[in-house]
Amino acid sequence: ATVQNITVFPNQYPHLSSSISLFSCTLETFLLQLLLQETWYDRPENFGIDQVSQLFTQLNSKYSGQDDSNYANFRTVLSLPDTRCNECPIIETDLFFEGLSHSNNAAFYNNDRPLLYQTNCSLENLKTQLQTAIELEFATIPPYLTALFSIKIGFNTDISSKISSIVIQEMYHMTQAANILIAIGGAPVINSSSSVPSYPATLPGGVLPNLIVTLEKLSLEYVYSVFMGIEIPYRLENGTNNVTIGTFYAEIQNCIKEIGSNLSFSTDNQIKFFSEVVIVNNASSAIDAIGVIIEQGEGATHDPTQGDKKTPAHFYMFEEIVCGKSLQLNATDNTYCYNGKSIEFDSSGVWPMQSNPSKEVIKDQENCQSATKDFSNTYKKLLSQLQEVFNGDSSLMYDAINSMRELSGDALLPMKTPTYDGSSITCGPVWSISLEDDL
Repeated sequence: ATVQNITVFPNQYPHLSSSISLFSCTLETFLLQLLLQETWYDRPENFGIDQVSQLFTQLNSKYSGQDDSNYANFRTVLSLPDTRCNECPIIETDLFFEGLSHSNNAAFYNNDRPLLYQTNCSLENLKTQLQTAIELEFATIPPYLTALFSIKIGFNTDISSKISSIVIQEMYHMTQAANILIAIGGAPVINSSSSVPSYPATLPGGVLPNLIVTLEKLSLEYVYSVFMGIEIPYRLENGTNNVTIGTFYAEIQNCIKEIGSNLSFSTDNQIKFFSEVVIVNNASSAIDAIGVIIEQGEGATHDPTQGDKKTPAHFYMFEEIVCGKSLQLNATDNTYCYNGKSIEFDSSGVWPMQSNPSKEVIKDQENCQSATKDFSNTYKKLLSQLQEVFNGDSSLMYDAINSMRELSGDALLPMKTPTYDGSSITCGPVWSISLEDDL
């Protein structure tokens, strides 16, 4: 409480200055508003130290536990690297180990961090890692879709398009991990209670253990603290030795390299529906497929794109949203800056959804129980269909795709339904496969 007038965003995020009263943004009020799950521009008064200390004392017992997602996400915000909104170029190419290929990036990722799985690289261990990879990709989809569904029709179209493209790629990644698992004799598990994610939670596989993933309406703060946190490249982790999604996958690559010559690969029952998903028939194709997953999320080894010098990787696409400008290549020196097309965020075009809607949260919210029923039933149906598809019944793929489309339509009712009559806060969809059984 002795720190005064430390602004958090103005230099790194000038795009936020239009919606946040930066003049009254002290570090204390920033943390306080996060704990209260409020946006600071709804509380324009400038807290004094005595007021802040008193409020912190009152809130201490409620928000002091290690499970508090808002406090954990506040720590994550401060630990993320400075963004490059005002820096040009954002990346010097000599930092990126020029010339590394898909199959070689594991050597870079595993040089200077403790190993989680490589100490026990075996066929069964590899199957376990790949099942975890499926769950890891799965865990990113509900948060991204919740934010996407919270956008009102006709608003924030550029942001909606970017999040949609990322979600589609996450679905491809999930399918790709499943294909590799199927190829080496494994059976993907999609709809069991142990594999279906719940929120707030950490990511599976020991990935980024300090990041608490939540379900929220779209906001620039949420994109920054959670979405960029999920996709953060290992090279930006500033020596924390945290396992990123990329380093997790790099270990799988290394294990396949180590025992790949002893593995048998079968193309039977692999998902052949999407051209973006590789059919895995040997160790080399598995390693390269994983390299694509890493590049699409964290960026290529030589630039922040997905290896094509055009499409930003997921982390940088989310950073475009926060910066309010698209990433642009300067062809004369191959550098990248956030100085392209403007990406506007209109908070009035977002449904005011409550945080972390779940079956526990809505037990006393009758409006929400009714509003989210169809969504949760469709979600349950979709996971059952995917379970069959990923285990050999490809005839259900079209049904699963139709269920995905249906899910989007079913999300609208809980997004616009007030938690109770007269409330300005809406329910939000509940991602549960057992909602009717538990209410």
